[in-house]
Amino acid sequence: MHPKKIVDGVAELGAVLTVEGNDLYVENPEKIYPEVEELIKAYKPRVITYLKGEYSAQQQAIDQTIEKILACFLGEPQDVNGKIQDWLKKDEASADLFLQLFVEWRKNGWMQVREPTANYENHITQELSKIIFNNAMRHFKGG
Repeated sequence: MHPKKIVDGVAELGAVLTVEGNDLYVENPEKIYPEVEELIKAYKPRVITYLKGEYSAQQQAIDQTIEKILACFLGEPQDVNGKIQDWLKKDEASADLFLQLFVEWRKNGWMQVREPTANYENHITQELSKIIFNNAMRHFKGG
């Protein structure tokens, strides 16, 4: 999920997300629902990066691609599943990289596969994600 959606959704409820250093604060927290608070917590690193103005369109493209591949692995219905499956059948190296990404998220504490991975990312997962993204773009753009 793009952190802008979270920030905008919180604003629609009458609350504001702010950042001081690496800490995230909610102004008027009584206006948000517990489910929204959980969503904020699940995407906290990305929200902080976004509010600092450091969340690029490229990073969003990488995150969105990885989320779609993960959803495909989990059997969640989406239009691109067939294309993702065909690609990974042909590109075993990328499938292996995605499995390595799973292992790295696990090492970082990600134990619930339906939980967003944002809180379990580090330089290793970010590098693996970039490689997988680049491989996917090369495949889907016919290169």
